[in-house]
Amino acid sequence: MGVDILSELGFRKYTSLRKANDFILHDNNALKKLSEHRHDYDSYLKSVKEEIEQQERLLAEDRKFIEHKPDNAWDKSKLVAND
Repeated sequence: MGVDILSELGFRKYTSLRKANDFILHDNNALKKLSEHRHDYDSYLKSVKEEIEQQERLLAEDRKFIEHKPDNAWDKSKLVAND
């Protein structure tokens, strides 16, 4: 759904898919990391705080990504007439 939303906002399908895959990879890695600390409350809490800081950094990078000029040069879906 996120890929479709980014596409509707003017992002290229390839770029949208790449961003979605980056998110899935980060999310899976974070879940694995947090699960390793699930039995130690203090360690788990520390890991959660680290993940929140990492997510904040990623969101700051994404802000730069969002400030773009739409480029649909190779996105053929924008060339097909909608009926």
